[in-house]
Amino acid sequence: MKKSLIVLVALPAVFGAVGFGAGKMLEPAPVTAAAPVETAGETTDAAATLERMATEAPAHAAGDHDDSHAGPKDGAGDDARLIPASADAPAVKPAGPHLIQEGRPQRSAQGVTTAARRARDLQAPAEPGTGMMSRGQIRDSKVIKLGQMTVPVSGAGSVSYVISELGVEVRDLDAAAHYNVAENATRLRDAILVSMHRIAGTTMLKGRTLDPKEISDSLSADLREGFGDEVGEVLFLSLYKADVPRS
Repeated sequence: MKKSLIVLVALPAVFGAVGFGAGKMLEPAPVTAAAPVETAGETTDAAATLERMATEAPAHAAGDHDDSHAGPKDGAGDDARLIPASADAPAVKPAGPHLIQEGRPQRSAQGVTTAARRARDLQAPAEPGTGMMSRGQIRDSKVIKLGQMTVPVSGAGSVSYVISELGVEVRDLDAAAHYNVAENATRLRDAILVSMHRIAGTTMLKGRTLDPKEISDSLSADLREGFGDEVGEVLFLSLYKADVPRS
């Protein structure tokens, strides 16, 4: 009888202790202070750094690896007008506003083409009377655009490539309508290409500087001999030259 009374008294105490322990285990964790929320107008130091790196990164397409990168990185592919001849080069005419310096050497003709395209994109607007097309002449319907030409110029240890985009200014709109026909434009282009190969052996294309006005005058004279006074001045939209070492 005494044992039964002891059991009856002890059981409520045991169950109470178990309930108290379970309650402590299920009690929610204490609330901690929430991390500060960053507003839309605020940026962290890391984000500011990344933003600055992105805006200062060079603007060129990823994977644009070509032979024009063969030279030094600084200035590679710049406008040919902005690249001075080396100090040990033979004496040449001082570079005036109409003269174009030879571009950096390249590893292949394809590299010269790429560098010429970049030089064209960077070149300053031309002035009338320089042999280069001005902005007004680019839009003039009396200027027949003939596209790009590449002429090799042989040297002792290298081959230079002269790459140009050119057009021909004609006398009037009737002549423009005539030479805008593909067959007639091809005749103009072929005649100019023959003249470019003719002067490839002269100082006009062999020198370290190119004079667009001098070259234009020579090509224009040849063209008028074959086509008469309907055609006028040969104009360059771009003009570039660079060496490729002989293999």
